[in-house]
Amino acid sequence: MVTLDTDGPSQQYNDYFEEDFFHWDSQYSQHINSPQIQKMVTGVDETLLFARISSIKIKNKTPPFIYCGRIEYSQHDPSTANPVHLVFEAQNFIENATGGIKWIYDWSPSKKGITTKSNISTRGKTSKRRARSQGFETDPIISHSWEVFSGSIAIKHLDKSAFHHHGTGIPAEIRSFFGLEDFLEGENPSTTLLHKGKSFSAHFQVDPTERLRLFWKTDFDDVLKKELPGWFEKFSESEKVNDEPPVIRFEKLTAQKNTYSVELISNEDAIQLIDDTVEQEIKNNTDIDETERKALVSARRGQGRFRKNLASIEKCCRITRVTDPRLLRASHIKPWRSCSNNHERLDGFNGLLLAPHIDHLFDRGYISFSDEGNLLISPRVNSDQLSLLGISLDPLPNVGSFTKEQKNYLEFHRTKLFKTA
Repeated sequence: MVTLDTDGPSQQYNDYFEEDFFHWDSQYSQHINSPQIQKMVTGVDETLLFARISSIKIKNKTPPFIYCGRIEYSQHDPSTANPVHLVFEAQNFIENATGGIKWIYDWSPSKKGITTKSNISTRGKTSKRRARSQGFETDPIISHSWEVFSGSIAIKHLDKSAFHHHGTGIPAEIRSFFGLEDFLEGENPSTTLLHKGKSFSAHFQVDPTERLRLFWKTDFDDVLKKELPGWFEKFSESEKVNDEPPVIRFEKLTAQKNTYSVELISNEDAIQLIDDTVEQEIKNNTDIDETERKALVSARRGQGRFRKNLASIEKCCRITRVTDPRLLRASHIKPWRSCSNNHERLDGFNGLLLAPHIDHLFDRGYISFSDEGNLLISPRVNSDQLSLLGISLDPLPNVGSFTKEQKNYLEFHRTKLFKTA
């Protein structure tokens, strides 16, 4: 519960709305790593905002608090502590509000002639809520073999259907990328795939198993055979494929309706491309101060503030037990490119110190960990090869307990990255 206009010489006047972002100063005893603050930052606790402008009685009645809805952590001012200044997105912000809620939205310290001390301005910044309402994705969407990283770019990890059934399935979570949220069975909307300057006809259709699929013609099959030799044989009806399949990168072309530029790239190149795209967006984001931008870019490589935060939590590689930091990599649990916000990219709880070969296995989803600390092995990895890497499988090792925060990130790793088949 927040009273916006509080009298007193120590008042910072840093509790206010700026469009659909809410600025808030914590209690004077709190900083960014305080347990209660971390619960709000990580989303462990749902944060609901009740606010009023003043506590001064009117006609002997204290003004009531007004419910402003759910708020979600966005960022904090790293130069502040005791109190720490945080910014939240108002998930239930009411456009064109009236009455008491409008008074709260419109109130600001400037109405009393006081300048706020916040170093963060969200004026003109597009919130996730507004971005979603405008048809843009703000967080990566990962479903089956698809990943959507923006409103215009998606990647598909190729599988047997792409090589043997002239197309690929479109999970429900991915439909919005292709503008198919309201797709009706019986419709067969056409689309065009552009590859190296040549157009290929394709269409969307519900198959006999009632799955929505993208189908292309044999001329695009010929492209796959030419550029990806050997994969048709690898994905034969009886052969199990353990190798990392290549990827189709889809880019929506705004100038041409229902047209997508497609590129065939390796899985490694796809990861590099996505990381590069996210990094460039961070570098171009002037809403983030330069120091924070540098810290975020360094975190991609497991360096800087992220590694320092991680080193205060993890002391060794949980599998090899190596303790020399020079021989360990700071590995994100929830990948840097997939983080929902910049806090996750710098959060020490979103990481493990791992020997290089263990880091590679974990980063590529060949191993993971249960909440209880049991090592999980993907069926795509040959146990003999793991033994050669010094990983004992009889019995499977337990690497110790994880914190509640680490378990939240591990759940993402197990469900989105770990290769279960």
